[in-house]
Amino acid sequence: MPNKHDKSHSDPERHSFELDEAEAASLDEAIAPLSSDDDFEDDDAPPPEPRRAEVVDRRLGLDRRNMPGAQAPTGFERRRGRGRRLSDAHRSAEEGEMTQEQFMFLMAIDAFKKGNQVTFPAWSDVLEIIRLLGYRKVQKAAVDLGRAEDWTEPPQAPHNVRTDKQLQRHAAARAAFKRKDDAA
Repeated sequence: MPNKHDKSHSDPERHSFELDEAEAASLDEAIAPLSSDDDFEDDDAPPPEPRRAEVVDRRLGLDRRNMPGAQAPTGFERRRGRGRRLSDAHRSAEEGEMTQEQFMFLMAIDAFKKGNQVTFPAWSDVLEIIRLLGYRKVQKAAVDLGRAEDWTEPPQAPHNVRTDKQLQRHAAARAAFKRKDDAA
């Protein structure tokens, strides 16, 4: 029985016989250069389209963000180039040191997941958590979202994510929990 570290396993001739004829033909077709336009003079079929016509060769010095049809920047782009660095809060979060705000948000998400027995909250759930933490839209957006209309609200605006009945149930459950905790 040959040793698994035997050099014969890396023999190039051995690997050439592992492809059957159909696989070898499809491999040859995939790596063959595109044929020129004069090959199609006899056929009515047009030449094949390049696979990724939108790909821009960076060696030409072209920037795909400046190409026709490119979307306008929104302000959410995180590309960093010369002279652009991560903010201190972002850098410290990547290193594992969170700000008080980041930690509170993380704990709120975790409490929501445990309380509702969900692994992945929906975006509407995340917005609800943010509103319940006390965040309000009091300034104009620092990013351009294009189709979305920007708005503001007063700092003391209600969260508007829970109905009065839900708030009453929550207060009653909290009071019952506190009574049970005080009795113990």
